[in-house]
Amino acid sequence: MSIVNEIDFDFSKLSVGLMNSIDKDISNNKEIKHKDVFGQWQGLIIDNELSLGARIIDHNDFGTHTTYNLNWARDISAKSRLSASYGSATNIPNHYQNKVNVNKSKTLGIPTLKPERSKSIEFGIKNDSNIGQVEFKVYQTKIEDTFDYHYLTYAPDYDGYYINIGTTDISGVELSLETELLGWDLNSKLDYNKAIDKASKKQKGRRPNRSISLNLSKTSGKWKRNINWSAKSRAWDGNSETTKLGGYGLLNLRTSYDFTEDLTVYLNRNNALDKNYEMARGYKTHGKTTSLGLTYNF
Repeated sequence: MSIVNEIDFDFSKLSVGLMNSIDKDISNNKEIKHKDVFGQWQGLIIDNELSLGARIIDHNDFGTHTTYNLNWARDISAKSRLSASYGSATNIPNHYQNKVNVNKSKTLGIPTLKPERSKSIEFGIKNDSNIGQVEFKVYQTKIEDTFDYHYLTYAPDYDGYYINIGTTDISGVELSLETELLGWDLNSKLDYNKAIDKASKKQKGRRPNRSISLNLSKTSGKWKRNINWSAKSRAWDGNSETTKLGGYGLLNLRTSYDFTEDLTVYLNRNNALDKNYEMARGYKTHGKTTSLGLTYNF
């Protein structure tokens, strides 16, 4: 449940609120509860768009945490825009991670899993050109108490538990393009990043450092069509840089028809080329799948 109050000024707006969250697991036996107090100010100062926010999280298992964000943007011409942001975040262990560690703590003296804490900074420039809207971003993130899975046994059980393993430094660049191609809306994105463990100076496992995505969408009357292709580079399976996972590309197709404003029928074909790939050694992924369904808005 959330309560939000917004106060409007001449060139700015202030939002303050309270939130009470209760998340229960599937068996309804375990609860993750937290109460939040938050606020966000956004305004315009001499053609500079600014926003500043903070959130205080009071968690039933992990104590009190404070996160914040600061954002800035400015139009430097009729077609170009600069932006920057800085902020922090907290990632609380979920039900599955907690359950695994609680069960293992009955027989093993394992430490309590702590939340991940991160700080991020990003700079970007956006330009409306003849080929479409082009955006370039540079980003850096520092994650402390990074989650990792510690294996006790490997195939076929892959038994283990979760641990905090120190600090991960992530840095990268992202290039995106939004345009129109032969009557279709095209959204494309190219990303290159490094996720380095601070202690070992090695690339983190299961984090491809190159990825690309192309998304085509088109609406014709009540028909909507979508073609999505994404590809990821090879990645290390673990943090020791010894075993590699292969790169892969996936093609997903979707079409839908709106019978009414509230009723839609859709047909999805995921992994349409039946690509065999792994995101983690020993864990199989779905081949080509087809789903047919209806959605209704009440």
